[in-house]
Amino acid sequence: MIKSCFLIFVIVLSLLSLSLARYMATPADYGTGNVNFEWNYLNYFGDRAGSTTNILDTPTNFIITSDGNSIIIVDEGTRSAKSFAQNNFTSFTFFPDQSLLPNSTRTVYAIEQIGSNSYIITSVPNFILFNAGNVISITPSPTARFPSGLAFDGSSILYVADYTSGRVLAYSISLNTNATPLLRLYGKTVSNDTTTPRVPSASNLGSPYQLQIDCSGNLWITDLGFNRILRYPNGSTTPDLVWGQPDFVSNDPTSTQNGFAVPYDLIFNNDCSVAFVADGARVLRFRAPFTSNQGAEAVLGAGNFTTEGTFGRLRKLQLRENVGDNSGVLYMCDDLTSRVLVGNTRWGPAATPSPSVSPVGTTGAATNLKSW
Repeated sequence: MIKSCFLIFVIVLSLLSLSLARYMATPADYGTGNVNFEWNYLNYFGDRAGSTTNILDTPTNFIITSDGNSIIIVDEGTRSAKSFAQNNFTSFTFFPDQSLLPNSTRTVYAIEQIGSNSYIITSVPNFILFNAGNVISITPSPTARFPSGLAFDGSSILYVADYTSGRVLAYSISLNTNATPLLRLYGKTVSNDTTTPRVPSASNLGSPYQLQIDCSGNLWITDLGFNRILRYPNGSTTPDLVWGQPDFVSNDPTSTQNGFAVPYDLIFNNDCSVAFVADGARVLRFRAPFTSNQGAEAVLGAGNFTTEGTFGRLRKLQLRENVGDNSGVLYMCDDLTSRVLVGNTRWGPAATPSPSVSPVGTTGAATNLKSW
């Protein structure tokens, strides 16, 4: 009995030590270990332990504005959205004025840019649309209980991931009206369905968290509940591809080359030839052509494909791609350390080293590049 209690104590102490080490670590030390993934740490926004001018408390969502000048971070802990100027990591302004957001008892969930100077922020039950200085309160029908992720098709359709209801809603949205008719429903056959068992299948969703639309108009859903990512052809509510699981009916959380443990987000580069997946404490990179049960070509934050990553918990990714050279700036929202990490990355025309071998990197001043 004493030995059992001692063993439990050691395990708990080890887990606490790991969590504390992640929180106390210098951001430049995050993501140590890699397979074929280059990421050069630059800086970070936020910090729970920072000054009042840059403090964040559990950031969960963010966007890079279309002009590239600002990053707007949704901060769940302070129920607010905060705007940082690019290259100014030490101070923020509230976006928008706090009086325009829902009252302080409500959580702000997600933000999406839907025009050159237009944004939408989700709360419950209202969404707040900011269009060139005009503010419109929208109550979508049906409402989303936990609107965790957004995607805009660039024209008139707003996709909303309703995490706790196990569905994704596609609304018709206009910049000049609060009318939001429902166009399509993913994961449910009727909007008020509360009885269908949540079992993995091609027609069911577990807990959809984030959304992306690729260059062909296909909708991609990160399904945390079933530890997978699904692709839906443009206009269809039936998926044609699954990542993270061998098929549409499996649900086995694994940290492997083609398995996911907690897939929070997915993003693409400009021509959608490369995809990045935030899977808990690591980032996986995939290369087109995309197929079901595809294995990643690279991993950031782990020395191989089968160990837990060294980040905290990555909830959101963004990429500002450089033109023409397969490189860019990768932003990663780590809610456990209350930071948005920023670093240069490049992916080359194709990965050639064996996935089981981590290349030796450089840290010299001339290149300032780490191959992790």
